Amino acid sequence: MPTRRMFIRNASIASLLWSGIGCSRHSQSGAAARDANPQEGAPMAEETDGRHGFDFLRGRWRVRNRRLVARLQGSTEWQEFAGQVEGQGLLGGIANLDVLHIPRFIDGQPLDVLDLKVFDPASQTWSLYQADDRTGQVGKPLVGRFSRGRGEFFGDDTLDGKPIRVRHTWSDITATSARFEQAFSPDGGTTWETNWQAELTRET
Repeated sequence: MPTRRMFIRNASIASLLWSGIGCSRHSQSGAAARDANPQEGAPMAEETDGRHGFDFLRGRWRVRNRRLVARLQGSTEWQEFAGQVEGQGLLGGIANLDVLHIPRFIDGQPLDVLDLKVFDPASQTWSLYQADDRTGQVGKPLVGRFSRGRGEFFGDDTLDGKPIRVRHTWSDITATSARFEQAFSPDGGTTWETNWQAELTRET
């Protein structure tokens, strides 16, 4: 969904990607409620090797987005806008490609974000890459895995020239719905601020 680059920079989108949306690209600062570090380095038990974690995202979805106006600045103001996602499986199922279309982003203009997720059978982790139609650039991946129906993915980026940690979370996954959240940490993962929330509802 939202792609990570799409979610971080003010003029473009996060990864979703679902991505969606790296940080230096969407650099509109701000902050809101912070939650505790979910122990990103701790091992996560898997019933399988995790390669089917993103199978649910294939098909077409309606997306209801909420985006924090200012990031890591104590903001409590949110913006809401709609979008659509269409996803498909690739490479025999170990890769997933989805495109997020937002007819009217926060600047009033449309935005399209491509989100590529690739599974590494050796490490049993997913790497999430994003690019959007405004910059045409692919940022550093977020890396993580699913455990008991919940996926957490972490990476490093910058916001207003300062290093941050980025976390994408997929949860509440059913055959017809799913939830995505993006959060930033200014202190290496000790505290987190959620700045993007998306509720997905299946169309087909």
